[in-house]
Amino acid sequence: MTAQRKADTERVKRREIHVNDETWQEIKAAAGSLDLSISRYLVQCHKADAPRSNPAQLVASSETLQYIDQDLRDIAFAFGEGNRRQIVLTLLKLVEIERHLRAIGERLKS
Repeated sequence: MTAQRKADTERVKRREIHVNDETWQEIKAAAGSLDLSISRYLVQCHKADAPRSNPAQLVASSETLQYIDQDLRDIAFAFGEGNRRQIVLTLLKLVEIERHLRAIGERLKS
């Protein structure tokens, strides 16, 4: 039984790039340090830089990070005060921060 051939759009093809010697050596060294071929290294770099979310998600995440920043400032203040009531409220803030971080994670997954 023979293996099915991939569609032309799925086949990998030889490509040519134009790059100076210094940059080429840097790419080779980086790929080698990760034990990857240059082709695989370039593909992975491209995928790592690809946008993962839409602008609305980025705005929502930015707003969430601002809430987290304020919560962390409140926590630092509470620990500075040393008041038991403030410390209990601080624990509640930490739970709130966890929820915010989970929300960011969920938005980034979609």
